[in-house]
Amino acid sequence: MKLYLDTSDTTSIVLKDDKNNMIDQCQDDLRFCQSEKLLQMVDNLLNKNNLNKKSLKNIVVNCGPGSYTGIRVGVTTANFLAFGLDIPVFCDGKEGGGKRFVSPVSAKYLHQPFITKKRI
Repeated sequence: MKLYLDTSDTTSIVLKDDKNNMIDQCQDDLRFCQSEKLLQMVDNLLNKNNLNKKSLKNIVVNCGPGSYTGIRVGVTTANFLAFGLDIPVFCDGKEGGGKRFVSPVSAKYLHQPFITKKRI
């Protein structure tokens, strides 16, 4: 089983079998609560299809470009799940090229974060 996460704009989660056939998907506009609801969406999709996290063989995540917070949440979640389940994580997206990463996946942002100078 493969899990695809795309949080670059809206949140899209897709489950595919080992032959790359889509089993199920869910999509939602979680722009302001992705970090709170993304794992719950993954759990709901797996439960709906009578699967558990241990049935996942790898995770593919959109590494960007996209919204800063969206990409950060998606990449962090993918790395967290891959580490916890001891499965490979792949980067996909406009610049990812479907490369496999043994170490955690890195995000590619459209812009650097806007961080202001310390106020005096």
